[in-house]
Amino acid sequence: MDDQKQYLLPTPPPSTHLSLGSVSDVERGIPSSSTGSSSLIATANEFRMGAPAPLPGLPLLSRIPNKDSPMYETYKLHQFSFHAALNAADISGYNLSCVFRFPNEHIPSEKDLTILVGTTRQDGWVTAIDSILKILHDNKIQDMFRVEIIDDRANMSYFAPKVDNAFRSAWPKIEASVLYVLGTGVEWETLSVLNQGHTEDESKPTVVVGISDEAEVGWQRDLYRDLKTKVLDEFGDINLAFVRASVFRSERLSTPISLDVSAFTGPVTLGSSIGVESKSGTMGGYVQVEYAGTVQWMAITNHHVIETDDMTADEKANGFAPSLTRTLPRVDAPSGPDKDDSVETYQLRISMLKDIMDGKLVDVNNPAGPRLGGFRQKMEMLGSDASALQQQQFATLLGNEVRLSQEAMSVRTAPRLFGHVFASSGLRRFYGATRTARVAKEGGSIDITIGNAIDWALIRVHPPRLGQNDTPDPDTKPFKELCFASPGNTISQAQKEDLQPDDIIFKKGRNGSRAGKVTEFKTDINFQDGSNRFLQAWNVQGIKLPNEGKHAAAFMSGGDSGCWGLDNFGVWNALGFAGGLETESGCMIPVKWIYDDIEARTGARILSPIMPHGSPWICLHVIFKYIIFLLHFIRQVPPPHVLSVIDPFHRHD
Repeated sequence: MDDQKQYLLPTPPPSTHLSLGSVSDVERGIPSSSTGSSSLIATANEFRMGAPAPLPGLPLLSRIPNKDSPMYETYKLHQFSFHAALNAADISGYNLSCVFRFPNEHIPSEKDLTILVGTTRQDGWVTAIDSILKILHDNKIQDMFRVEIIDDRANMSYFAPKVDNAFRSAWPKIEASVLYVLGTGVEWETLSVLNQGHTEDESKPTVVVGISDEAEVGWQRDLYRDLKTKVLDEFGDINLAFVRASVFRSERLSTPISLDVSAFTGPVTLGSSIGVESKSGTMGGYVQVEYAGTVQWMAITNHHVIETDDMTADEKANGFAPSLTRTLPRVDAPSGPDKDDSVETYQLRISMLKDIMDGKLVDVNNPAGPRLGGFRQKMEMLGSDASALQQQQFATLLGNEVRLSQEAMSVRTAPRLFGHVFASSGLRRFYGATRTARVAKEGGSIDITIGNAIDWALIRVHPPRLGQNDTPDPDTKPFKELCFASPGNTISQAQKEDLQPDDIIFKKGRNGSRAGKVTEFKTDINFQDGSNRFLQAWNVQGIKLPNEGKHAAAFMSGGDSGCWGLDNFGVWNALGFAGGLETESGCMIPVKWIYDDIEARTGARILSPIMPHGSPWICLHVIFKYIIFLLHFIRQVPPPHVLSVIDPFHRHD
């Protein structure tokens, strides 16, 4: 029972004022007979094949090039030959096109130009690709085009890894060998293990490399060959996948979100948007901190959320010590990008309402026809003859116009100050266990150190913005369907133990709530700052609920950094660290690391009393926790009100 520690979190007082895809097919390939063994045809995905391997990962956007461009003219010149090759391979009912194929949020370039064939007839695919490659090679345009044949079943999904003991035992050696080949370059960001496939049942263990925008197609192709032939093939049937990653840029790449006026004028709640400069992140939650004889509420997020461009290298690496005299970086809520998006959304809503009132609304079914609306003019014409219903409808429109204008003004002018940084960890390795690995670099090799990631920041909160630690709203589906805590309750506990594989985590971040499962393998992260520092954090794979379709939303995405993770009972057990991976997963840091590091590095004390070891309440809590967890999976979970009685830690406010 010694490991079953829990911190109890006091409840903040009520405020007085009103966050290349998988190169899923980086894939086993076969040599092209047209161009020799130097060119591989990607064949691992039976619904998507092409060359040269690896193919850029799904999902991808397609864009037709300028039809007057030399590239498109070259395609047109050989289009008849491509059709002949497809027909000779007995591929019928296909669509042939020349397009740029590129990931979302990327600008297409010449390297994305693809001869794309869409078909559901799978026989003859390899023959057709090989024939098209021969046409390209014979005409010396093999470097101009990629070739891809695909049908709509091609999308691969990622799942929590399921491996046998042989793989589990071999992973340390596999990991060391893969890291050696990857080296310390800027082309890659993450290394992890997941299962990949069209369904969870037929998915296979896959070594997943998260690549950056610096990873050119040639680099991916060479790396694929090296990893497959020099490392993975030695260990049996192990897939290799590349996914696009933006781990350390996700807060800048996040899509702005539109928020209503309450996010600007009211208390900042758990999971709200915060930021500095042009970044967007998440306010995790509140803790009560004692420092230098004073006690105050503070918010927790990641250091990299509050990191500014003008910080020194030492401040970025090692963070800030508490200071009672110096004013540290200002944090706003919501973030600047989210404020701008909200203002724009209000302007669009007001503009549309004015169009309705003034008769300028376009009929989408007849754009050239007369404009719709014109309620102001109609009411002026009717005058006192207007019916009571018409007067009521017009008054409602006028009221909406006034309300939206007032809210828009509040959004534009609201003082968004949330607080100032009190202390932060920097983005560095936790002082706990570390290990070394040898990696290739510049024709030789060097030793690098890998350690658990630590990345926290404490924010001294501006009093009017102080909110509460509440669990997600009752209609939040993942929380509602999988968590035993009652929605809307106060989070009053923090778990003082490390995360474990198969732990369920509910994240509430700037981009909403998701459920995930802690996987067996941590994610290695290439720090990419020239210091040869490598970090590690727990990988959490998103859980897809039965009615969510083939692909669930990512567990963490741009702007979710700093979010809190909760366990099945609404206990805070993790801090969101990194998203930006196209595998529906994210990286989390255990609360244990956060608490230990804050107290060790700052001298500040988090006022969260720990229940005595061996307490009968602790024993009962653990027993009930695992009994209920087991019952959950056989569909016999007691109703929430029963849990409220039997859970000794349940908070009754």
